[in-house]
Amino acid sequence: MEYTGAAPIFIIGRQHSGNTMLASVFEKARGMRSMRGEGTFFEYQTALDRLAVPGRIAAVAQSIKDSDQPPLEHALLTGLCDHLKRVSAESLAEPSAAQLYSHGMDWLVRQAGAERWSQKATSYIFYVPDVLRVFPRAKLIFLLRNPFDLMASAMRRAAAHDRAALELVRLALGWNKGVKLAGHYRVRYPGNFMQVRYEDLAARPESTLREIFNFAGLAFDPAYLDIHHVNRSETPYNLTSEQRGINGSRVYYYAQTLSPAQIGALTAVISMPGLRRSYPELGSLMRRSRPSWRSVIPLYANYIWPTINQQAGLLIRKPRYALARTWRRLR
Repeated sequence: MEYTGAAPIFIIGRQHSGNTMLASVFEKARGMRSMRGEGTFFEYQTALDRLAVPGRIAAVAQSIKDSDQPPLEHALLTGLCDHLKRVSAESLAEPSAAQLYSHGMDWLVRQAGAERWSQKATSYIFYVPDVLRVFPRAKLIFLLRNPFDLMASAMRRAAAHDRAALELVRLALGWNKGVKLAGHYRVRYPGNFMQVRYEDLAARPESTLREIFNFAGLAFDPAYLDIHHVNRSETPYNLTSEQRGINGSRVYYYAQTLSPAQIGALTAVISMPGLRRSYPELGSLMRRSRPSWRSVIPLYANYIWPTINQQAGLLIRKPRYALARTWRRLR
């Protein structure tokens, strides 16, 4: 059954690329219900379809709950479950997870008095065909940020949380794959897929947002620029702050955060064709940052082992999901 509701908007940039900021802008737009958590439905869609219908309903409702920030209140979650049970009993004898998800999101939009919805979902760059099979008219916005600032942002957050440093190789591989897929989908789905550089959004917020809103089929109001400066890398996840607006203070700031060895290590594994196409202005950096392997190999050891341990733990807990997830990112 083809989805006939209003076209949803998915914000699918890589982490630390302004996804929460754009979701906050959509939250201000008239007639919009913006989900500012992390959407993961399409990562689990196949597994959800293997569940019996009662379990499938509960799992889809939980997925929707967790994709908002803050998560849905208990009363709203209960109402959502009741609605999906009615849909199953009255309209769809054996509803798929995708059908339950689309019905659930439409119900949630109506509860908010809205007409459309958007969802932040940074993993969905790996699931674009899956998304469009369920929502053929969906708009997908891929926010791209230069990988050096990405690494700087992730390093700052790791330091702020007293956690292990960024897994450099994983970040680079995710950036490489994301840029490659984005280039492919821009050609394959020109009416559905848009790529936007974080740097352009930060430097020219009004004109860039007008382009985004035009692509999404929404009317833009300059008042939408008045948002909290959210989710900064030196703080825990947050949706409010004393600072407001969109600015370029975090554009090309990696030089104040990364060491020359870290810049060189990232240069060694980042896709040079992707970087040249997306950020030709970084050409001089590429020439200056040829790594000394003697200096970067110890860094790789620090980054790789936490990644291996993390992935091994996921493989033990959820083997089928872990293998499917890894395959999506490597194929």
